[in-house]
Amino acid sequence: MRSFLVFFAPVFMACNASSKSNVVDASDAASMESSIASTAGGPTTSGGNQNSTSSDITSTAAAGVTGSSSSGGGAAPDEPDKPNQTPHVVRPCPGVDSAGVWEEITPREAGYPNWCVPKWNDECPAPGRTTASGVLATYGTNAVAIDPNDTATVYLGTSSLGMYKSTDCGASWVHINTGRYGEEIDKGRSWSLVVDPVDSQVIYTTAGYGMGDVFKSTDGGVNWEPMLTPDVREALAGGFVEKITIDPTDHLHLLASPHGPCVKDGAEYACLAESKDGGETWTLTNSAQQWSEGDGQTMINATTWFFGNQFGGIWRTTNAGATWTSVYTGNADGDVYTASDGSFYSCALNTILHSADGISWGAVPNGKPCGANSNGGAKITGFGDTMFISRGASGTPPAGGWYWSTKDTDPSNWKSLESPASMGQGGVSIAYDPDHRILYSSNYVSGFWRVVVP
Repeated sequence: MRSFLVFFAPVFMACNASSKSNVVDASDAASMESSIASTAGGPTTSGGNQNSTSSDITSTAAAGVTGSSSSGGGAAPDEPDKPNQTPHVVRPCPGVDSAGVWEEITPREAGYPNWCVPKWNDECPAPGRTTASGVLATYGTNAVAIDPNDTATVYLGTSSLGMYKSTDCGASWVHINTGRYGEEIDKGRSWSLVVDPVDSQVIYTTAGYGMGDVFKSTDGGVNWEPMLTPDVREALAGGFVEKITIDPTDHLHLLASPHGPCVKDGAEYACLAESKDGGETWTLTNSAQQWSEGDGQTMINATTWFFGNQFGGIWRTTNAGATWTSVYTGNADGDVYTASDGSFYSCALNTILHSADGISWGAVPNGKPCGANSNGGAKITGFGDTMFISRGASGTPPAGGWYWSTKDTDPSNWKSLESPASMGQGGVSIAYDPDHRILYSSNYVSGFWRVVVP
């Protein structure tokens, strides 16, 4: 291990491609189609339709990007163009079904659908083990992240099954983490996963209930390095990381929250780990509250951050964690979404919250159920003025399904994205690809899904 040691989430869903020099036509990127197979073995197919025609897409990059979320939003960074900025490319998505039809596309190499929820007994053992009849114990699919510069490329984290990568919008998959520290990724839960919006080869994840830590890849997910420095790792719940986020104004600025208490001089306290150089060095800063399930931070810029907690509401800092102010008391999710008009939204399980200024918050009239008691991933995302939410509960899909969309400028008018009866869990991590109009959803043991938004 290196002597110093995080996305997903945040992950940025599209790149601002107003600069023509940064746009690569699909024909110029044909060689990318087979790049994954050459680095990590041949592709494995998913549950998707492999014989359908490609979706009707444009071969130019998305422009005028607004809307963002720390784990699955639709915003490009606010940074100026960088010399090493990955060009934006739009490639076809083979096998995409008709608009409005959900399609289950879980990587079959991961053993789906022969899964069970771990119970640590003969019925379903500990994660990564199998029953006498060969059923695999796992929490299934976890965080999802889209390459913001090549949106046909999708990364999928799992529970004790490794990380998967697709370069064709989920039509086929490769178990990508085959290099350094790949076994550690395989042993943990990648419930937070983010792609660097400037250099798409850089990815961050963690290995929850495994080695933990903030893992960084600089080659698209093949090789990994743990990045937390020993002192920060020890203080940050022993490296048990919950959520990784990237500052949308500086791609080298990271925050990592713990999945457990921070400890200093034998006493527990609330902290976050912060890096300003892409994970090379780390310091500790204050968090708003002690850890609880499903909480987490959202970075708006270098100094303004939110922290959401299902028991402690929403907190805000404008001085990079030096002090925090409670701005909403009540149930809230660990993710805040920035709308096209600069206002903010957050899930609250039974409804959705809105704030025009980040200070005064209230429930949206006619709001829909949103959020889940899950770690790392976003349950709210979008692009432009369109926003999507997910209710990550389990059971029979409710009336209207698990997913809704609305215009973030008029959140009283919601449209259902009807869920099939076979979708026994809503999305615990969702991400939207604006180039192909595809909403992806990771649903634990109910697998991984996509739908072309009408």
